[in-house]
Amino acid sequence: MANDNYAFLYLHKVMAAYSDKVQQCDGKAVMPVLTEEETVFLQRVLSPQPIVLNYLSHQAVTRCTQPEYTALLELVVSYPEMDVSFPAKNLAAVTGKMMAYSDLSAQAAYWQLSEDDRQALHAIKPLQRPFNVIYVFENIIQRDKEE
Repeated sequence: MANDNYAFLYLHKVMAAYSDKVQQCDGKAVMPVLTEEETVFLQRVLSPQPIVLNYLSHQAVTRCTQPEYTALLELVVSYPEMDVSFPAKNLAAVTGKMMAYSDLSAQAAYWQLSEDDRQALHAIKPLQRPFNVIYVFENIIQRDKEE
């Protein structure tokens, strides 16, 4: 039974570390400064599929939360197969659902872009770190209205 208590407490500890890291990454979200060329490119790519920006933001946060994200994901995946208490398995299952929930339409929109466009998106350095999605989107829309 001590092992069961340890499994639950350890999962809770790893969850707390991940949560703290998410808050830290959210706190580092930048208002990216984009070049004129990057802005024009984003207008073209995002006009038909603005949800792609959500996908890029999610990827940036996931990169920022490493290795805490991976540590928690390993526990979430392994606990159902381990001999741990029901509360530990249940907490892992609920946590897994929260972590794994993803809007597949954003991911699908990203993968519908051409390979060249995907590579160009990844070349925009300010979008590689957590960024303020609304700020970027509003700047792109605002510039589009000015033209």
